[in-house]
Amino acid sequence: MRILIIIFCLSFLLLSGCVSQAKYDGIEAERDTLLEENQALTQDKLELQQELDALQGEHATLQEKYGKVSNLREFKDASELRLWLSLDDTDKMEFIENTQDCDDSSRILMLNAFQDGYILAILVDGEHIKNVTFIGDEVYLIEPQTDGVEFGGFIWE
Repeated sequence: MRILIIIFCLSFLLLSGCVSQAKYDGIEAERDTLLEENQALTQDKLELQQELDALQGEHATLQEKYGKVSNLREFKDASELRLWLSLDDTDKMEFIENTQDCDDSSRILMLNAFQDGYILAILVDGEHIKNVTFIGDEVYLIEPQTDGVEFGGFIWE
């Protein structure tokens, strides 16, 4: 009987060791899986960091190139508009029918305004193209070929 008890105890210890070995093997397999996933995530992180670096470089280039666009503002008043127009040379461009006419002058004037930090738009007025700007609640029409400024009315909020 004593031998049976000893055999039973030894069997129990061996079986419990097998269970522990099985748990260990399972944990080791899980560890290997986690290590593989960690390597994949590390690679993903590296690739994403490279993409981020490239995007930040492109963003810096765009900010340098177009940074003034984010700082656009209205003219303070009509006299500032007239002063700016007097310094701008768009009105001195030679008029050439269908090549360098009102639409070209309007686009050039708008681009010059943007580059100097002002908001200026293009307005189609029948078959003629002008520029338009808002100063507070007032609208001003601009003839880009002559620098003529005309009060266009009020905007109602």
